[in-house]
Amino acid sequence: MPHKFSFPSIKIYKGTGDPDNHVAQYKQRMLAETTPREAREATICKGFGSTLTGPALQWYINLPTKSIRSFAALSDKFAEQFTSSRNLEKKSDDLYEVLQRRNEPLRSYIARFNQEKVAIPECNADTAISAFKRGLLPEGDLYKELTEYKCRTMEDVLSRAWAQVRWEEDVESRAKAYRSTIRSPQSQLGTTTMRPSIPCLIRRLLIQAGADTKTVICLDPKG
Repeated sequence: MPHKFSFPSIKIYKGTGDPDNHVAQYKQRMLAETTPREAREATICKGFGSTLTGPALQWYINLPTKSIRSFAALSDKFAEQFTSSRNLEKKSDDLYEVLQRRNEPLRSYIARFNQEKVAIPECNADTAISAFKRGLLPEGDLYKELTEYKCRTMEDVLSRAWAQVRWEEDVESRAKAYRSTIRSPQSQLGTTTMRPSIPCLIRRLLIQAGADTKTVICLDPKG
């Protein structure tokens, strides 16, 4: 172990997450550290235990002495031991399961779709384009546009999608501004209907009842 060497901080593995992800993250952090070439392999192997806890750490402690010759061998044993916790590899066709929900903003749908897409190794571009369009609400403007104008790349699809997002959000912003304007007290001043006074109401009722006009006039406080 190199003198004064400190292991990089990394999320502790308990035995329930994907072992391949943990190994990849640990290896990436260790390769970024400066260690002598002759001590690098031993340092990586010995430091791996500091990233484990619970059942995973117990497994590491119970490894037979001198049973590990390289970090490649250690990571293979580690992945084999915790293979049940490994995430199932996603495929391009899984993108067809991403559907835009009713009343879901287009921005939210794009974010969910991209999150699933980046998790697929070597995602097929044609499948991604088809799945993205298939997942849109069929009555939406973007679905109609992508149906009329075929896109050849996912970049083209997203370019049209983000243009639609900007338009939708601009319309919503203008609608909110309009609603706040008509609800403000200042805007209601010019449209407030003056309620008639009590004497006026009485005169109207008497006239409708066929009362004598002179009687009605006498009720006028100004008369």
